[in-house]
Amino acid sequence: MPDRTGEIARTSPLRTKTPLERTSRLRSSGPIKAKRPSQCPEERVAKGFTRGRSQGWCEMRVPGVCLGRAREFSHRWAEGQGGPWCASNGLASCGLAGCHGWLHRNPIEAKRLGCHQVTLTTTNDNIGALRFYQRRGFRLAAVRPGAVDRTRQRKPDIPRTGDFGIPLRDEIDLTCPV
Repeated sequence: MPDRTGEIARTSPLRTKTPLERTSRLRSSGPIKAKRPSQCPEERVAKGFTRGRSQGWCEMRVPGVCLGRAREFSHRWAEGQGGPWCASNGLASCGLAGCHGWLHRNPIEAKRLGCHQVTLTTTNDNIGALRFYQRRGFRLAAVRPGAVDRTRQRKPDIPRTGDFGIPLRDEIDLTCPV
């Protein structure tokens, strides 16, 4: 209830501080591991398509740094900055100990070595990625008619129909200067 000063009066008495009692000793069974949230369907598809495209090899291939075998999916446009989960926004990389980590630690050196443009590949049905990247300065660089059809011969699990019911057939390259 408010008193004359407009402050709320305390109706219960203040308790005196009591020392904390130690109830039991915590037992550790080793380091605490963070549980990673399960993958969303878009993430699974993007990682699977990227794995198939790279055939298990690092797609970054920084000379003198690359470890060869791909170990992780690396976003071209960071997920935290709005980068979508799609194969066109990812590369198979040899990980933070290899190319991916080197590019993050040495962006100026990457430019000096000739990384002056980013090139990405998407499929003809991925209207969202085409819109997303063109709004960010990417331009169409190449179209490979029938590229997905040829890949489907090796990987029959690639669907025939993509987003919005568009037949999934071609690959489109987009580039942007760094």
